[in-house]
Amino acid sequence: MQAARAEAEHARWEAEQARGVVQREAEIQRQEADRRENQLREEAKRATEAAQWEAQRQREIAAEEKRKAVEAQQAAEAAARAAAEEASRAHAAKEEAERQLREGIQPVIMPSTVDLEAARRRVGYREGYYHFAVTGIAGSGKSSLINAFRGLR
Repeated sequence: MQAARAEAEHARWEAEQARGVVQREAEIQRQEADRRENQLREEAKRATEAAQWEAQRQREIAAEEKRKAVEAQQAAEAAARAAAEEASRAHAAKEEAERQLREGIQPVIMPSTVDLEAARRRVGYREGYYHFAVTGIAGSGKSSLINAFRGLR
């Protein structure tokens, strides 16, 4: 009986030891699970913050693009208004010129100083000389006249 009691006591002791080992392993697994859970929470938190930051950045980019589009649209509308005004002025000028032409009024065209200077350079005009132009149909003796003036035969 003593041996049975000792054996029962030993079995109880081993059971207690095994229960302690199982409890320690369970505690270690629980701590490991808690650590993994905390790690996953931190990763999820960082991912959420990164997604929020990226969303905010995308909203800012979209707002900037919208602002640029509105500015471009306003510029295009202003250019269209200016073009329409210019077309209206040109149309009015055309109608006025046509009216004057129908009434027999010839428009007075005065060249600008820039036009005059360009024409003088083009024909080789020199101040203090006489400049003549000779016109006529082909074979009428224009070259002969000029050569006679120059004393050439």
